[in-house]
Amino acid sequence: MRAPLDVAIIGAGVAGLAAATLLTRAGHRVVVHERFETSRPLGSGLMLQPTGLAALDRLGLRGSIEALGARIGRLHGITERGGTIFDLLYADLTPEFYAIGIHRAALHGELWAAFARSGATLETGRLIVDIEARADGRSSLQDENGRSRLGFDLVIDASGARSRFRPLVSQAAAQDFSYGAVWAAVPDIGIADGQLAQRYVAARIMIGYLPVGRALPGGPPLAALFWSLKPGDYPQWRDGFEPWREQIFDA
Repeated sequence: MRAPLDVAIIGAGVAGLAAATLLTRAGHRVVVHERFETSRPLGSGLMLQPTGLAALDRLGLRGSIEALGARIGRLHGITERGGTIFDLLYADLTPEFYAIGIHRAALHGELWAAFARSGATLETGRLIVDIEARADGRSSLQDENGRSRLGFDLVIDASGARSRFRPLVSQAAAQDFSYGAVWAAVPDIGIADGQLAQRYVAARIMIGYLPVGRALPGGPPLAALFWSLKPGDYPQWRDGFEPWREQIFDA
């Protein structure tokens, strides 16, 4: 049997917590470095596709996540005049396929609990700024305060799309998306049961509604409501909230 590895993971988000849990269960020594003082979820809701559900199954968390989330069998987008943009059924691919809409707090809570049970080590308030390969084949990490942590066999960067370590593996710079979205977690009033629903006005406006289940066991059913927006238009949207609220009823 191969000797246990010393593993450093940068970031205690979804990927970092999942990787740490699996590697610790496999017998490796894992330290997670998180830049915030407290690991916390960011965002409203997301869809877990069949591949993500398979990963959660391996973690032993699929059942608890599905109990909290909302089963999604259809992706449906139409225009203001009723024209179809897309209408996709998971079951058309394989009858067993579906997605789960989940509140980020629910996903984070289940991953955090599994991580805490695993025995992996967490170091918070540490912004890692450099990874240095050593002559012995191992790596060291340095934080923003100049403190070093030595002797890792494997370093996993789970710090997100804007990772400062991207140049170590790719010369391609991260690209900004043309559109983002403003979002809110709202009570699920049942207008899109079992589906991600999106409505379009030409190519300039998109509003979406995704059931995401419950943030906490026993909590009220929620949905993610989102409105597409170019990042540069956010200040205008924020300052013109009342006119936007009137506009959304007509979309």
